[in-house]
Amino acid sequence: MIIAVAGGLIIGMLVGALGGGGAILGVPLLVYGAGQDSQQATLSSLVIVVSAALAGLVMQHRNGAVNYRTGLIFGVLGSVGALAGTLLNGKISEPLLLTCFSILLVVVAVLTFLKARNSSSDANPETADGDEAGHELKDRLPMLVVTATAVGFLTGLFGVGGGFVIVPALTIVLGVSMRVAVGTSLVVIAINSVVTMAFRYQELSTIEWGTLWPIVVLTVLGALGGAFINKRVSQSALQLGFAVLLCGVAVFIAVQNVPELPVFS
Repeated sequence: MIIAVAGGLIIGMLVGALGGGGAILGVPLLVYGAGQDSQQATLSSLVIVVSAALAGLVMQHRNGAVNYRTGLIFGVLGSVGALAGTLLNGKISEPLLLTCFSILLVVVAVLTFLKARNSSSDANPETADGDEAGHELKDRLPMLVVTATAVGFLTGLFGVGGGFVIVPALTIVLGVSMRVAVGTSLVVIAINSVVTMAFRYQELSTIEWGTLWPIVVLTVLGALGGAFINKRVSQSALQLGFAVLLCGVAVFIAVQNVPELPVFS
């Protein structure tokens, strides 16, 4: 339990420092720190994800870096994917689910590493601000639907926010500036997480709130502390450290679960 609570603080600090992403560690934290099974952890993790997203959203809103219209459209489009991911979540074994999750962690680590290397080009003066990007939604709707559905699917299946997909999608597909994309992604994350919990409403009674609330509280406090760190440590250094952490967690999860797959047993 102590490990789980301390992990909540770390997740919050990562969210506050990086503008999102840290909540992806919620599932392994609940499985290996709180002893939950994978299905229960992917549901409980959504509470952590929502809490972290809302805490980050408050800070981003104060900075004027949120486009609620674009975030709402992206989130609503992702609902179908969230339903598909939720249905699949209950049909695959725990070793397979966690093995796939470890692969997801590696993918996120690679994307984070590449982002750290190219951090100097994150602020693109040619990208549109939040409102201007909204006018391009109709022109880029097909790609937006595909991306939003994929993000919703990841949220439904793994209980993660999917910010590592949302931010690039908003910047590349819609031409939103990086600053606004980070803030807007938190709106999408909150919507997808709430929708997924609604789809799994029959399982909400299985959430161990006594275990979860201390983690949630420290996640929120950590997010506030992470915002303080964000101003004093370079983004590239934070991202590289986060990528290394993700790889380490991925290896740990894979070692625990790959031998349990039917092909090896």
